[in-house]
Amino acid sequence: MFSDIRGFTPLSESISATDLVALLNELFSQVGDQILLERGTIDKFIGDAVMAFWNAPLPVENHPCRAAQAALLMRQALIDFNTSDVMQDRPPIALATGCATGQACVGNIGSRRRFNYTVIGDVVNVAARIEQSCRHVDYDILVSNSVYEKTKHEMAMLEAGFVDLKGKSDLEPVFVLVGNQDLLATSEFQNLEATHNALVSAIRQRKPQNQIERICEDCVALAENMEPGLRRFYFALSGRAADFRSDVQASEVFFSHQSHERKTSA
Repeated sequence: MFSDIRGFTPLSESISATDLVALLNELFSQVGDQILLERGTIDKFIGDAVMAFWNAPLPVENHPCRAAQAALLMRQALIDFNTSDVMQDRPPIALATGCATGQACVGNIGSRRRFNYTVIGDVVNVAARIEQSCRHVDYDILVSNSVYEKTKHEMAMLEAGFVDLKGKSDLEPVFVLVGNQDLLATSEFQNLEATHNALVSAIRQRKPQNQIERICEDCVALAENMEPGLRRFYFALSGRAADFRSDVQASEVFFSHQSHERKTSA
């Protein structure tokens, strides 16, 4: 997982260095607590960002779901932080969070005199690039296809198209993380998911733009009271048609929403 403060430069220019350090320490304390609560390992704080991983040094059962849940808890912690005394008379802070899961190497890495317990591997780069794609998608939490596959029965997520990750030859399908299993089970989210899938189908079938925009408006109306952050996602989505029309999805079945139907228990 990588999580980065959006708009950090304007924030750093508006307050003194001492106040900025105090603000960051308080923010990272609250955000970091959510990672630890879900049994994550905080790798490091990198300026205005935090890097974390799961399943090491001790095994963590269902760790992709734990990471996704931590991201949702971080979202709520940020809401509380923005209304705290620390942020009085200051513009609210936003976070961009990217999650991916896969094989990686973990251990003490560095020189003989100084080293860190950290993780390296392709999946680390993917998570970092996905976090950077939050700005393009205009949503605060994005997860990789691998996270989606392992958590789709436990987390409320929606397709967000393919993104071009720097250093990767293939486009990566990503999903917005909307909520947890409680939200997933609601009729409100199921209605939104069905309308969203209709929107994706309309884009891929190259339906008229006014029809696509109309379905977008329906999605915004359904999402308004569920997750207000989806409003910006849908406003940006109508101009991101190319992200859903990649040649990759024509030959790969895994990103078709028909192949992601959840199994319901009796």
